Amino acid sequence: VHGIQKKMYEAVKKKDNEKLGALKTQMVEMGNDYEDMIRAREEAKKQLDAKFEDVYRKLQANRDFTIAEGKRVNDTLKAFQLKFDTQLKATEDKLRHEMETEKNYMRDQLATINKRLDNLEKGLQDEKEERLRQTDENLKPIRQNLEKLKESYDCLLYTSDAADERSSVDLGGRRIIKKK
Repeated sequence: VHGIQKKMYEAVKKKDNEKLGALKTQMVEMGNDYEDMIRAREEAKKQLDAKFEDVYRKLQANRDFTIAEGKRVNDTLKAFQLKFDTQLKATEDKLRHEMETEKNYMRDQLATINKRLDNLEKGLQDEKEERLRQTDENLKPIRQNLEKLKESYDCLLYTSDAADERSSVDLGGRRIIKKK
């Protein structure tokens, strides 16, 4: 009985040893898998760290570029503003000078025109006076003739009136009124 027990014991032991061997193999495989997972995790971590460093460098480079580009654009804008202000001032000065020159020219022209107008007015006044004088000279003989005609006409009137009243006429053509 002892032999059967021993055989049984050995069979159970063999079976247990096989189970233990399989368990040991599984443990080794699990250890290997665990080691592989740790290595894979470390590798993934290294890759993520490398990607993080790359992205961080790119962000830093982008930030530096953006700052530099902003400074360049700002400097360009300042240069354009300065140039614009300078050109605007130059244009303003030029226009002021041209306006002042034009204003002075217009004043001179106005003074010349006023002077010419005064001369023309004086010339017209002189011409008017000369024409009046010439008209008076031309009319003088006519007036004298009219005066003579008027005197003759008056004389004829007096003579005609006096002839109607025969007794009151003087030989000189004047009327003589007799008192009654």
